[in-house]
Amino acid sequence: MAFHSRNERINYRAQQLLYQAARWVSWLSLMLLFFMLTSLWLNSIEESPPYMLTSYLLYGSQTLLAIGGLRLFSDHTPRPPPNSRADNGKNKLILFATLFGLSWTASIFHLAWLGNTFTNAEILADLIIMMALLGFFASKSATYIVIIPVLLASTYATLNQGDGSVLLPVQKLIATILIVFSGRRILYHWFISNVNKEHDKQLLIDQLDQLVTRDQLTGIHNRRFFEYELEKVFYISKRDNQPMALLIIDIDHFKQYNDTFGHPQGDTCLKQVATILEAALLRKSDSVSRYGGEEFIVILPNTAPDGALAVAHRIHQHIAMASIPHPASQTDAFVTVSIGYASMNDEKISAKLLERADLNLYTAKQRGRNQSVGEIQAEPRQYSHAL
Repeated sequence: MAFHSRNERINYRAQQLLYQAARWVSWLSLMLLFFMLTSLWLNSIEESPPYMLTSYLLYGSQTLLAIGGLRLFSDHTPRPPPNSRADNGKNKLILFATLFGLSWTASIFHLAWLGNTFTNAEILADLIIMMALLGFFASKSATYIVIIPVLLASTYATLNQGDGSVLLPVQKLIATILIVFSGRRILYHWFISNVNKEHDKQLLIDQLDQLVTRDQLTGIHNRRFFEYELEKVFYISKRDNQPMALLIIDIDHFKQYNDTFGHPQGDTCLKQVATILEAALLRKSDSVSRYGGEEFIVILPNTAPDGALAVAHRIHQHIAMASIPHPASQTDAFVTVSIGYASMNDEKISAKLLERADLNLYTAKQRGRNQSVGEIQAEPRQYSHAL
């Protein structure tokens, strides 16, 4: 998946991690609620009716929240959405964290206040704090939204057990705050470090890909990329019974251009032509590669012969409008190109299609250059230069 910046990758990975965390805490909540409901049912004879009723209502609502969390965050590997949808995803997570924290806070108060089971309430609070810290550390807001009310409930439970001393509850409160604060920072720094390593690795892969598949002079794709792309597009076209076309483009009298202006200026001309060819392709699926020397090649997926001819005419017109001087040309006073194009018929292998396009290029040169030759018979056009 492509990311335009390091921050974009971090934000996406954080969202992905938080979605997984929401599912994880929902599953753990269901497990805890199962144990609590089982214990409540086994001790139903000993408990008072009001306590039983409020317990079932509270645990039932928490069960619905946990199931809702599983459904709401079922897509834990989302695509990077537009900004508005990203904000919606963040708001959705904060809302879930708020409800999650408040519901478990209510359960802890319920155990401590109505059930008089302060130890159980304290243990439950510690479990929820641990779940929130391990699950939501990638979001400071979500972490503290869950932990703060639960920590207050835990402190209440600690204060109401034992001899009524406030020293131990205060010590535990301070220790828990320090553990949560420092622990979240350590986990978040570990997360950022791993995402940065992933980003740097991807940058290196992209740079290597540029070296392998890009022509170092013109910046467009090279022959290696073309050979791979041709096989891929040819296979897809055969499989889906769709047309495709190839254009081989040759700069007319380029040797004479180099002899007149020198090789550095010849390199500049190649760069200009490469830029013009890229601009002439209107679809992202189309690709242009430097085939070798002054030859370029274009792959046009899902393109019939008339579409290939239209692209060829557009290339001729763009080259003419660029008006690159070529006084040594025997065809025109400016740089021109010859194009041979071929559309896929019943070829079994892509090499046959390439062979037909190359043969049509040879025919275009034999007929006087500055024209396109392919399946459609058309008279050579005159292309106007920019003044």
